[in-house]
Parts: sequence; C-alpha cells; structure tokens
Amino acid sequence: MRTRSFRLFYCLLLSSFLLSGFAKAAVGVFPDSVFNNLDYGLYWFGVGDNWQKAIPGQSNAYYNASKPTVIYIHGWQNGSTQAKNRESFYRYAAGGPDLDLAQSWLAAGYNVGILYWNQFADESEVKDAEAKIWSATGPRAMRWRKADGTYWNGPFVG
Repeated sequence: MRTRSFRLFYCLLLSSFLLSGFAKAAVGVFPDSVFNNLDYGLYWFGVGDNWQKAIPGQSNAYYNASKPTVIYIHGWQNGSTQAKNRESFYRYAAGGPDLDLAQSWLAAGYNVGILYWNQFADESEVKDAEAKIWSATGPRAMRWRKADGTYWNGPFVG
C-alpha cells in the first residue's frame, strides 16, 4: 500500500509540474457563465477536455465510485478570470502539443478531476490567494474575481 501511495503522490506531483504554466483550457472550453458568476468545486473529466461538474446527489458521466481517483488542484491564477482561462488536462487546446494528460489515467481505470478555486486564486499577489487556503478572514477575506476584473466580497453562491 505504501508503494501505491508513493506512486500516486509522484504521479500527482509530475502532473502538477506538467500542468503548471501552460495548461490553460482553450477559450470556449468553459462557458462564459463559469467566469461571470462564482464557480468553484470539483469537475470530473473524460478524454479530450470533456467535463462535468460534481454536484452532490447527482450522477456524473465521468465518475465511478468503484474506481481509484486522482484529483489535480491548481495554484495561483492571477489574471485567469478576465482571460477566461482555467487549467485543463488537454494540452492541444491550450496551444501545446497534442497531448491529453487525463487519457493515461482514464485508460488505467481512474476517475480524473480538477478542484477549481480559480476565481478565489485570481489575485495580483500570490500571498493573498494563498491566505484563502488557510483562513476565510485573511487580508482579502474570501473575495473572488469577476470576469470584468472587479472583486466581489458578497455571499458565496457556487
């Protein structure tokens, strides 16, 4: 079991490294409503940037409770909301090589997901985004960026 856990950690680390910097989804992969309204949470993926948001109590085409699971969690997202970008597994859509990083995981029988918090992580200073991981009462509280570039500190409806 320890070897499996280490292998999973290593693969997550490698996936995180590969995704960082140039794995933005192409414009249009996510609808404008994802950027115009607060949208956060877990999204399950299939091959070719097909996705479905996880909603408690609802079935999901890309999730099977009997399968092992790998979840990618992105980091700081300065400027991503106005650019209408979110990280993704499909490299070609982002101008990279024709490579779907989820495909091998899916072929091996895994559920593959991304936990999005990009509108919270869209801060000009990384420390302000990181503070939201530790506390809802940090320097910027839990404000989130809207598509027009302004911030909203109101109730969180996601």
